[in-house]
Amino acid sequence: MTSKQSQFIYGLLVAISGTMIIQMSFQPTETTRYIIGTLMAISGIFAFIVGNLSVYSEVRQKYNELQGIWMVAYSLAIFFSAITIARFVALTMGLMLFLGITEIFFTSEFFAYKRKFNLWIIVARMISGFLMTIGSLIMFAFTFDDMHTSLLGAGILIAFTGFNFMLFAKSRRTHTWHSKTHVSRHVANSR
Repeated sequence: MTSKQSQFIYGLLVAISGTMIIQMSFQPTETTRYIIGTLMAISGIFAFIVGNLSVYSEVRQKYNELQGIWMVAYSLAIFFSAITIARFVALTMGLMLFLGITEIFFTSEFFAYKRKFNLWIIVARMISGFLMTIGSLIMFAFTFDDMHTSLLGAGILIAFTGFNFMLFAKSRRTHTWHSKTHVSRHVANSR
């Protein structure tokens, strides 16, 4: 599996999770909660895969591994702690805040590289990061008035972030598990 394929699947799973959160805002059920938890756990695994395949970018590797840890932790919290809709909303706002901040840091560091990249996708990811960060804080403030609207907003922003991950996958160069081994051997042999 290539890094582009892994990144695309990762983004797709996050986007589907966002749409499931949107669905949960209209009709919260235990089944939907478990589906979201499962999707986010699988998303976290794919984030680790993308991080492992990111042989040319230490920033991207750390970023994806950090997101993977957070998504798995979020899914475990959904399974074991989110027994009420209020807890689910609070956990989801925490996830949004984390995703937003990591998007902002990732895109900021990406500008430091001298490599060519698709500026529009990076700008979209930075906008997504700001929307997630600010949106999570605003929605958390209004959570106590209307939890379902907060979930709806969270679902929309998480789905948007998943679509941005998928767009970013299309702009990346392809690296496979084999190429990482090859690069590692090449670096080791050149010393």
